[in-house]
Amino acid sequence: MLIPANAFDAEFAKITNKFDIDSVDDYINKLAAIFKASRPAILLRFREKGLVSQSFYEKKRKEWEDAYGARYTQDIPFRVFPDTRAINAKGKGFADLVVRSVAEQKITRDSAADFLDIQPTYLSKVAKRLKTKI
Repeated sequence: MLIPANAFDAEFAKITNKFDIDSVDDYINKLAAIFKASRPAILLRFREKGLVSQSFYEKKRKEWEDAYGARYTQDIPFRVFPDTRAINAKGKGFADLVVRSVAEQKITRDSAADFLDIQPTYLSKVAKRLKTKI
């Protein structure tokens, strides 16, 4: 539903004429940007199309969960924490600018949280991920 099969096939054909498993991360990132979908959703479509195996799918999902601090629950199989989501959604450059502006007392913590679409309590975690002091 999120990624129609025909549209997926058309866009995938535009970015490559021959599937190369070594370039799967590049394909996933490009298609995720095109469809404005998550990487796991694109990877799922790859598995459904038979481009990757079930074991590759599970390995890649586990890799992403470990990298992004996801916690498995029965209701939410893949969770990205608010601080990580803010950086990924807004971009490292923008998030860094916002955090530095707070550090230089140019904007308030509440304003910074609004800019990053997070609760103010997560601002210090964003700063820590960016290795910037508030």
